[in-house]
Amino acid sequence: MNTKTMLLAFCMAMPLTAIAQTIKMSSPNEKLNVILTCDEAGRPVYSVDYNGKSMLQSSPLGMSTNNGD
Repeated sequence: MNTKTMLLAFCMAMPLTAIAQTIKMSSPNEKLNVILTCDEAGRPVYSVDYNGKSMLQSSPLGMSTNNGD
């Protein structure tokens, strides 16, 4: 397999691994948890749990600037 074909295969596989990944961050006492993931359309979303209870469910994650969203 030549280098161009390998690079193309790698670039095509990258979005699949990014969509499937879930990141969980916890406070030092582990009562507050923030979970980052992607929805079915591949858009980033986050949720917040506190003390085992859902405080915020799958909210869109994004950024709005004067240059665009």
